[in-house]
Amino acid sequence: MGIKTVKYKANSIIYFKGDVADRVYILKKGSIVTKANDLKTNEDLLSMIKVGEFIGVKNVISRQPYSETVSTLTDSELVVFYKDDFEKFILSNSRIMMQTLVVFSNQLRRIHRDIKELNNSKEHTHSSSDIEKDLLDLGKYFLKQKKIESSNYCLEKYLEVYPRGKYVDECHSYLDTGSFVEKEEKEQILEESSLNFQEGENYLDENNYAKAQECFQKVIDAKDGYRLTDTLFYNGVSLYKLNEYKKCIHNFSDFFSKHKDYDKILDVMFYVGSSYMGLGDGAQGSKFLKQVVKKGEGSPIAKAAHKELKG
Repeated sequence: MGIKTVKYKANSIIYFKGDVADRVYILKKGSIVTKANDLKTNEDLLSMIKVGEFIGVKNVISRQPYSETVSTLTDSELVVFYKDDFEKFILSNSRIMMQTLVVFSNQLRRIHRDIKELNNSKEHTHSSSDIEKDLLDLGKYFLKQKKIESSNYCLEKYLEVYPRGKYVDECHSYLDTGSFVEKEEKEQILEESSLNFQEGENYLDENNYAKAQECFQKVIDAKDGYRLTDTLFYNGVSLYKLNEYKKCIHNFSDFFSKHKDYDKILDVMFYVGSSYMGLGDGAQGSKFLKQVVKKGEGSPIAKAAHKELKG
């Protein structure tokens, strides 16, 4: 259904408590208020929503009806995510995901504290089982999506808030499953990176620089650290051979600070210097090439740099 912006008039109801939670909202402009039941006083609790805040996330993710009524105080604009679109968005944006989980866990901690106070007062009885299950279900949801870090965050938060909760054993079980899945995934990624690296080297030997660069980029994108320095080097060589001089320079941008002791550091300086030359920046290119000539005196790469300087 996509993501869209919807305008609401003042005093409009966005959704009622108990409605099916099939959308997440972000306040873009205007004033929004939520009305929920206060566990301690059993009175309506009103909360203002700030611009940029998400509304309805907990209910959509936990697949529970909305737990509050939301309405506008002034004319307002909201960005609307339908459930499937929000799941795709949050799963592809780790920063937003973690922010959402922190807010969610803070809400649960506050509710847990209120329940504890109520039980201690012996004036009310209230079951926290639904709240516990929300957090457990959220952990299970992220586990199914293979978002292990987020799953572990939820499950560990459950154990912190409910150390004697009814789902403690299940939490430990899912944490163990997550560790196993994470290990399997890392091994699979490592194996794929190894194959891509070897394939990239083969293409490089065949002077098929486009295919080589494609393979090395896959290893870099995997972010598993597999032969990272060598991968960055050969990726830069491939880019240079493809006359992608700007990309070559960018590829090596952190190389001198992070990998200054690399055994091919003079080659890196040569490719960076020659790339600047290729871009018409003779002054910057000469700085690198002269260092190669000086530091690698008599070596093949120094001779190549000397030749490049002569034009």
